Amino acid sequence: MIDWSALPFERTHLEDYLSALYQGLVQVHDVRPLKDKNNLDDAIKSFGYGSPLLITFAHNGERVQKIVLHTMSHDRFGHNRHSDRARNLLLDYANFNALPQHVPAIDVGALAEDGGLVSLGHTGEFFLITPFVQGQLYAADLKRIAHTGALIAGDEPRAAALAQLQPISKQPRFPVRLRLPSESGYRTFRKESPLPCHFAARECNP
Repeated sequence: MIDWSALPFERTHLEDYLSALYQGLVQVHDVRPLKDKNNLDDAIKSFGYGSPLLITFAHNGERVQKIVLHTMSHDRFGHNRHSDRARNLLLDYANFNALPQHVPAIDVGALAEDGGLVSLGHTGEFFLITPFVQGQLYAADLKRIAHTGALIAGDEPRAAALAQLQPISKQPRFPVRLRLPSESGYRTFRKESPLPCHFAARECNP
């Protein structure tokens, strides 16, 4: 008996996803954790990201297949952000089928907010949609300063505001040093920022 309440998706979500992936009717028979050395738990007690799941299903009512659903857990080793984990899984999908004698990757996807499984395996470049806002990218200011070596009105307040940004989620904060030219040489703004160094400043602490 599968305890679907312990999983981040329901049976219908999983079967709909697999039916679309395999182009046929899929009926899931079993879902259970896959442990090291192929040792299986008897049943799912709780779900944790990073623990692979062995899924057994029938395809078009006859052919029984087994696949493994992999996720990544949140940790500080390059998996801090949602985007970090997405990047790693997309890279795995791109590389697994190119490595000799490696377990092939069938698909890569994401879990939707409603519990559905969304396939991303046949997508190309990603895009972002935002509302239109009149203005100029801050990167243009940094390029101008780098080119001219001089400040104009508003540069220092903008740098100070950028250094004071608060994280929008529980993400690690990056030590940042903003250095802008001034009459006495350089003026430094030191602050921990939620943004990676290459987004936040021209020069950063390691």
